[in-house]
Amino acid sequence: MKKKYVITVLSVLVIAISAILLINKSSYAGEIDLPNTCPETIRIVTEKENLSLIKTDYTTISLPKDINVKDSNENYLDKYAIQLIRNKNIQEIENMDLAQEEGGLGEKINLIPNFSKNKEENRYYTQIAFWWLIDKLMGLEDEYNYDFETKSQLPIESNENEKYDAEGNYKFANQVSALEKKTIKESPNGEKIEKFINFIDQTMASGQSLSDIEDNDQLGNLNPINTEEITYHVTNDYIETNLITPTAQDVYYIVFKEYEVKVSSPIIVVDENGNEKTKFNSLEGFKLRIPISEIKDGKINFKAEIIGKMRFDQWGMYSADRILESAPLTLETRQAVTPNAVLINCGTWMSEQFFHPLELNYDIAVGNLNIKVIDAESKEDLSNAEVVIYGQAGNIVYRYKTTGSTLNITLPVGEYTVKQIITPPNYQARVVEQKVTITENGETDAVLENVQLIEVPDTNKTAGILPIIGLIILIGGMLTITIMLKKMRYTKGR
Repeated sequence: MKKKYVITVLSVLVIAISAILLINKSSYAGEIDLPNTCPETIRIVTEKENLSLIKTDYTTISLPKDINVKDSNENYLDKYAIQLIRNKNIQEIENMDLAQEEGGLGEKINLIPNFSKNKEENRYYTQIAFWWLIDKLMGLEDEYNYDFETKSQLPIESNENEKYDAEGNYKFANQVSALEKKTIKESPNGEKIEKFINFIDQTMASGQSLSDIEDNDQLGNLNPINTEEITYHVTNDYIETNLITPTAQDVYYIVFKEYEVKVSSPIIVVDENGNEKTKFNSLEGFKLRIPISEIKDGKINFKAEIIGKMRFDQWGMYSADRILESAPLTLETRQAVTPNAVLINCGTWMSEQFFHPLELNYDIAVGNLNIKVIDAESKEDLSNAEVVIYGQAGNIVYRYKTTGSTLNITLPVGEYTVKQIITPPNYQARVVEQKVTITENGETDAVLENVQLIEVPDTNKTAGILPIIGLIILIGGMLTITIMLKKMRYTKGR
């Protein structure tokens, strides 16, 4: 694979995206936060704790948990900094003319998708994917290591110690060793990373680019959401959907970084923790919530517009001469994470809309379920029983602790199982669970009966008390006899 060809094709990807935004900005571009200017020099401070999210019994890939970046005035900059190049390999990349600010390595990172909702974890995976991307740009195959001086192929190492020379320096020309790539592929997030790497590889090999989108005057599309797969959670106050996570179609997944959910009252958008929120990372899901009090005529209309967005970052690359020497980045070289360059985010702007809006608009019918937890004999309502309603998929729809009155619950139409998972104190359940069918505008009853436990004397305690009682009686009898004998002797003496 020729380096010149590789660089050209990947550059087309970035240029095409920019062209699309410029050409169509009148139709979908909104307010843009212009990037900040990257400072001339930076100071690096790393935490001692490392992240080791990718590891097996034969190798581990560790990176600092956090990197803080300061400018020359000791002001903290964006924390989203990643280590760029391992050891002396920075010189090789500079010779390939990939490290230039315009159309260079800093821009390529924008093509890397989100790998994790957690910022620290995402930086970890982004760094590793970026190293692997550099290897692809250099035409290095995944199954081999490459000698730093001769660029000749070396076999995959058998353990992580073989990655280092006698002084403990990382010794290969490839940024990610063959053994590490094998480990990445086997890791939980490996499929996402490998998908991105393969996409770039296939795009470069085929000559395809995002310029086709520009020619067709199209925006990207988000995948339709299957409303039949949506489940629900219910409380006494509201009904809400389960987590809904939008995804992008085809090549657009690499530029789908964020999205916004637009709704109208009475619908509320919340995150996975139940907090109101309308803007999300592309890996996060959202829920739609409607108060019970707003349900009219036995139906709920869930309606939302999802706007996919593409984020553009201004990246600054800092090699040794732009990192302040008074506070160099120091890490153990045997961890092979000491960089000669650092990439930091100096500013971000977001396209107001890069994807066609995805409309979510559907109705669900609801009915009412009345749950009584009662004494089987007296028919009185019981307190302190815990009741759970399960949906057909086995998901928990409703959970509540009884307070001595009938539970009146509004539920989407369907089949449910009502189960008493905790019985009232001093009771045993006669009816543990009951299957019910909720119909539109219908009233369904579920009655869970409990039988009061009979209090049985503790024979062990009774057996222990009897000898004591017998002893007391014996002592009382002996005292009575003694007193009587004394009286008799007194009478005779007179």
